[in-house]
Amino acid sequence: MLFRRFKDPKGDITEVTTEDADPDNVLGTTKAETPSIDYEDAAAQADLKTFKNLHEYDLSLPADLRDAVSHATEAHDITGELKLEHEVNENSPYPEVRAALRSSNDGGPANTVRAWVIGLLLVTIASGLNQLFFLRYPSFSLNSLICQLIAYPIGCAWARWMPEHEFNWFGLKWKTNPGKFNMKEHTIITVMANCSLSGPVAYSLDTIVALKGFYKRDLGWGFNVLFTISQQVIGYGLAGICRRFLVWPAAMIWPTNLKTNGWIIGRYRYFLYVVLGSFCYHWFPELIAPFLSVFAFVTWIKPNSPVINQLFGGTSGLSLIPITFDWNIITQFVLSPLQFPVFALLNVGFSIMLFFWVITPALHYTGAFYAEYLPILDNTIRDNTGKAYVVANVLTPDLKFDVEKYRAYSPLFLSTGNMWFFGASFAAITSVLVHTFLYEREVVWARLKDSRVEDEDVHRRLMRKFKEVPDWWYMLIFVIMLALAMVVCQVYDTGLPIWGLVIAMLLPFLFMIPIGILQAVTNFQIGLNIITELIVGFMLPGRPVAMMLFKAYGYASMYQGLLFTQDLKLGHYMKVPPRAMMADQFLGTIWAGIVNVAVMEWAFGAINGICEAGNTNGFICPTGRRDFNSYVIFGVIGPRRIFGETGLYKNFLWLFLVGALTPKMRYVSAQLLFGGMGFIPPATPLTYISWMVVGLIFNHFIRRRFSGWWNNYNYLTSGGMDLGLALCLIIMFFAVSLPGKQFPSWWGIDVVANTLDTQDAAVQTVLAKGEIFGPPKGTCSRAVRRRGEGWFFGLGRGD
Repeated sequence: MLFRRFKDPKGDITEVTTEDADPDNVLGTTKAETPSIDYEDAAAQADLKTFKNLHEYDLSLPADLRDAVSHATEAHDITGELKLEHEVNENSPYPEVRAALRSSNDGGPANTVRAWVIGLLLVTIASGLNQLFFLRYPSFSLNSLICQLIAYPIGCAWARWMPEHEFNWFGLKWKTNPGKFNMKEHTIITVMANCSLSGPVAYSLDTIVALKGFYKRDLGWGFNVLFTISQQVIGYGLAGICRRFLVWPAAMIWPTNLKTNGWIIGRYRYFLYVVLGSFCYHWFPELIAPFLSVFAFVTWIKPNSPVINQLFGGTSGLSLIPITFDWNIITQFVLSPLQFPVFALLNVGFSIMLFFWVITPALHYTGAFYAEYLPILDNTIRDNTGKAYVVANVLTPDLKFDVEKYRAYSPLFLSTGNMWFFGASFAAITSVLVHTFLYEREVVWARLKDSRVEDEDVHRRLMRKFKEVPDWWYMLIFVIMLALAMVVCQVYDTGLPIWGLVIAMLLPFLFMIPIGILQAVTNFQIGLNIITELIVGFMLPGRPVAMMLFKAYGYASMYQGLLFTQDLKLGHYMKVPPRAMMADQFLGTIWAGIVNVAVMEWAFGAINGICEAGNTNGFICPTGRRDFNSYVIFGVIGPRRIFGETGLYKNFLWLFLVGALTPKMRYVSAQLLFGGMGFIPPATPLTYISWMVVGLIFNHFIRRRFSGWWNNYNYLTSGGMDLGLALCLIIMFFAVSLPGKQFPSWWGIDVVANTLDTQDAAVQTVLAKGEIFGPPKGTCSRAVRRRGEGWFFGLGRGD
């Protein structure tokens, strides 16, 4: 049955079906309601003009479809307009979506007791395990793909063996066995897992572990639970409010969901073959033959040459010959390249080549920022001896900043590559705002005034049969969670005033839609982690606990909100009723947060020496330790001493302006140019360039040459590779890492381990004991610039 849309003389649009139409009636109208050809053509032309305006800057739309729409509307081609109007309205105009999704509703129930029981059971087990191993090094985490795989046989077994009984409680009827386990139930379980495991634990636990384990401050169960629930769920309110911008429009693809849908809807045999192959293969690069993981063969020839290891190394170098045979290296930071559009792959690849293959060597080998004493690419903050910065050397016994100790010890130094992490973060923030204002403001404003302004596809039309969640429900959730956050800040000794919390919450309000649009189209998210640290560091210096909460509410709320939005789109694709999705996400998030807190509290009470560096069982709290250092640096030492007037890196603040002024050409996006490299370091160019190459092979070459295979198997391949790798790493963790075993030493292991690149020791000038570089002891001021320094953007050692 097809739908045809017409505009009547009053201007209203009517949908009729072609099910009982006359075979000779090519327009598909019924005898009882037959508009003239003028009305039908007018409706088609209006639809296409709206479609053309909404997708003017849409690089995900196939160029041939965009050109055809432009030609038909300009030439007033009636036949072409009718054909194109059918194409863009009766299915998704995006090949990626058509390849992964059915344009129908299977009609099965979603909100079943079976789905809720299986979902909550898996969330409880997975959240508890993730929280426990979150405190340990080495660690592992269960993700939603694992839960998705486990849920399917459990659901099928339930459908086969569970007796069928019907109950009526408080007017609600439900069955113990509603029949065949269906896609909607599977989606409910997957979304519940996504809400709780994507972190892999609630972001608030980073802060709580840093407080308990390193600041030795326990604010109690009440703080832990209220902080966790308010921080996690406040993003849910934001997600619901932004549905009309980020979920309902067809242009908001959310490519990650296509991989999830791909194997749910069929073709299991191929998927299982890929899972099995990935599982078996990855024992080699991950354990038996690590040289396959970072195939930096040039460094094997010259393992002790600093320059060779800096240029060709894949672990702490620039990877000028980027070769890897490890899916984990390709995807561990940037997700599967099979999920990204070609224009995003090319933009990010160009960004990496420009900043890390051209600009970084130019800065490093001219000696700017004392680069000869530092690695070219790592994320360790160092002192003036080249060693890792010891934050305890600048703190008083009660963990406050001591200026005299700081002057006697050392300023902070960043590797050349790490400088670009901060600089690119600054530029990305302004570029995404300017881009949204220049190219998206009219569409955003129109949807803000009227939610009916949208580029509707078949999925949106099918979802109209369900009751939508009113906006005020989400607004109420947001207000309640904001009130809880205020209670957390006021009742407990956090140092974050109410006005500081309000400023923190303005950030996700400002950036949710711009960054959400970018992520929905390209799969890239620009994080607010650096900008929140910078703002609170200048605004509330010397308050590390306040910084923790400011970052949690300012950055993590938006991050969590976009995860919720992604899942709302998944429910949209799978035709799950919106109110069932709301209950699913809400309960799953709260329950997982409570489980996280309970397991964390148990661990701190039951494990001796937890968070201590020498813990014999590996419970050293690695993430809490990292965050403690970060909070001390930005919250205690403060960004003023790093990026302020006397800071060595003060000129990097000009990149805020650079990001705002960078022009956007047709196929070059400033957002991706600066925001796409946000994981370097700890990622390296090896990750990004190999990611780009693999993505282009599948999404450009194979898609063009073998479109049938690509339509059927591209996203299945992506999901299968991810799942096989995840299963391999989990079994390897319990079988090898946890017992403390190692694979026997041989050339394929030693050749990688013995390079300066792997040891993060590729430094051109190694200081003797007692020597320092940088400003003289006791000053911590900017030194005089030497010849040849500071040529790029005015960056160097002096003014």
